[in-house]
Amino acid sequence: MRKLVIVTKKKNLGGISQGATLATQYFISKWKDEFDDISVFTLELGVYERNSGLVVNLKKKNVNEIYKALLEYKKQNSDYIILGYSDDHIGYVLERAKINYVHTYHGNWWPYARWINAEFF
Repeated sequence: MRKLVIVTKKKNLGGISQGATLATQYFISKWKDEFDDISVFTLELGVYERNSGLVVNLKKKNVNEIYKALLEYKKQNSDYIILGYSDDHIGYVLERAKINYVHTYHGNWWPYARWINAEFF
């Protein structure tokens, strides 16, 4: 039983998006069958696509709020293996919350990052 948390500054799943958002949306579509739940912790919530309830969008005011929310999430889901993914500079908060994670900076190597898959974890 595994859950995935994604940390990003702005999540615009669907609609007009930048490269990092498009990449993350692509990854979510590939990972949704690999995890029991995918939760997005973000500072700004834009237009997004509700992938059959698989993605829960949690908007916070600042990185410290995301940190506290991650700690609470870990506490509430202690029976699960929780893995993290970050597509943005605030991904360090996953390390701070002691969640193993992968960070990609799509600006440098997208579209090559799209070949990553759940086995990478």
